[in-house]
Amino acid sequence: MKNSNSEKVKIWASRIKLSDRNAFEQFFRYLYPKLVLYAMKFIREKPAACDVVQEAFIAFWQKRKTINPEQSIVSYMYRAVRNRSLNWNGKKANRLESLDDITLK
Repeated sequence: MKNSNSEKVKIWASRIKLSDRNAFEQFFRYLYPKLVLYAMKFIREKPAACDVVQEAFIAFWQKRKTINPEQSIVSYMYRAVRNRSLNWNGKKANRLESLDDITLK
């Protein structure tokens, strides 16, 4: 089972690099639910986790020409979602800090 999934992902990577929207959609549908759950470990808010994952997929599509099908695009997406989730948490902390400044004045 794992082998067939990794082969499928390699095929998707090759096709996505060639701007195949159908392959991108299949990859998105395959990985999106898992990535949302992963993002929720960092963010703890489902709507924000969904936004972060969607933004990661948009960035991935925009960089599709640089894809190396021999490297794991699944690992790439997990790393991208982790980094975006951590950035989101940092921005949220800054927003909360700013609100505290406003309410204390």
